[in-house]
Amino acid sequence: MNYQYWVIRFVPDPARGEFTNIGLVCGKDGADWAVAFDTRHLRNHGGFSPDLRELSAWRTNFEGMFDCGVESAVSSHWIEHLRARQANLVQFAEPMPIGVDSASDGVSLLMPRLVTR
Repeated sequence: MNYQYWVIRFVPDPARGEFTNIGLVCGKDGADWAVAFDTRHLRNHGGFSPDLRELSAWRTNFEGMFDCGVESAVSSHWIEHLRARQANLVQFAEPMPIGVDSASDGVSLLMPRLVTR
């Protein structure tokens, strides 16, 4: 099946444009969605902790959209809206296609390749 994925980035200084990949969201409208994060041991030059606990409220809220049975609210349109609006510390990369059987398969395949420490 054709799914889409978005890389979730941490951008400590948007003016410089340097970023670290901290997560992935993968899914397909009318199908399943999955999200995963790895914020351990980040090297950043700002005043943030190495595990980005300062972003824990945002992360909890975002993951809650996937975990609490609110999947009808999760769509490619919603994620694209977030991508257009969030241009500060957390940003979403352009969506990319991936041919996998499920969203969780996509996240499992891509996490070790795109979100590395």
